[in-house]
Amino acid sequence: MQTEKRRAFLINLMYYSTILVLGYIFIKYFLGELFPFVLGFIIAFILKPLIRWITKKSKVGNKTISIIILIIFYALLGLGLFFAIVKIVAILSNLFEQAPHIYSAEIAPAITRISSKFSDFILRIDPETLSFLQQFETTILDSLANFVKNFSTTAISFLTNIVTKIPAFFLAFFFSIISSFFITLDYDKITNFFSIQFSGSLKTVYEGVQKNTISVLWNFFKAYIVIMGITFVESAIALTILQYGNAIGIAIIIAIVDVLPVLGSGTVLIPWAIIEMINGNVYAGIGLLVSYVLITVIRQIIEPRIVGDQIGLYPLVTLMCMYLGTLYFGVAGLFGVPILVTVLVKLQEDGIIKFYTHPKEMVVPSIKIDKQLELNEQTESTHEGEENDETEL
Repeated sequence: MQTEKRRAFLINLMYYSTILVLGYIFIKYFLGELFPFVLGFIIAFILKPLIRWITKKSKVGNKTISIIILIIFYALLGLGLFFAIVKIVAILSNLFEQAPHIYSAEIAPAITRISSKFSDFILRIDPETLSFLQQFETTILDSLANFVKNFSTTAISFLTNIVTKIPAFFLAFFFSIISSFFITLDYDKITNFFSIQFSGSLKTVYEGVQKNTISVLWNFFKAYIVIMGITFVESAIALTILQYGNAIGIAIIIAIVDVLPVLGSGTVLIPWAIIEMINGNVYAGIGLLVSYVLITVIRQIIEPRIVGDQIGLYPLVTLMCMYLGTLYFGVAGLFGVPILVTVLVKLQEDGIIKFYTHPKEMVVPSIKIDKQLELNEQTESTHEGEENDETEL
């Protein structure tokens, strides 16, 4: 019996390890090339419930509704991207034009003021260090001046590099659009085709993954909405204490930026704090830095717990998934690995697969002993009763 269990464990281990390795190879080496079609499927997957609902409520055919919804979706997406790009280009253009003026009018005088105050302080303590400090100040100012002069050139080179990649981006996006139309129009046929490729337990796993992925993604989205709300409240309180105008609007921006991968609240708060200090508002700068530290620390503490509670993972497991996902897959792994593990846990709970033994499935040894003692007592009393009957006879 024990040998059979071990054999089954080794077979399951090899089976699921092979699946994980194949999945890793696919994501690492093939997902990039197939991304336009994966994106097209994701868009079709997201829009399909809306298309089905409208089709049920109206007498129009499914394909007609699908085409109309996709056209509206891409029209809104195109308008949003257009206005966002125009705004970003305007901000960057203004920044490139104003950079030399901002340096000469704001940054250089502020550095000179700070250096002058520091020099006076050093002069009172150690006059011999003053000459070295003045040379250091000159070096910093020259370096900053060269940086500002080269900033426009570097920025133009960076933008040129982005522009060269635009054709490839639009080509990939074009194929995503076309594939999303084909997939949406024949969504049921495509999903049924993949479904019938599996049989028996594999088909059960496929259907379980399909069912649980939607709920996990929704719970994941809710978790980060909660985190955004907490960041917004923290930012609004901090900015109100520091007496900044439009604290609510700025707090909304910080909350949105904080939840975005790679960026975080430091993208807004750290440069802002540096600018405040350069302009002589030292207390405001320190307040912004303290706010950034508090927001970051609180998020690091609450994020695994909130995400874990929403998607049904233990906080420590969530933290490990986020760390390992980021380590091996970057930003995509930060979100993808916790979602994948949660789907596997849901399949385990539904009894579709079995990766581990849950504590609830185990019988506590003391309970076993109590039941055995009770059974022995019942057996002994039965034997005594039989002996008494024989004696009477």
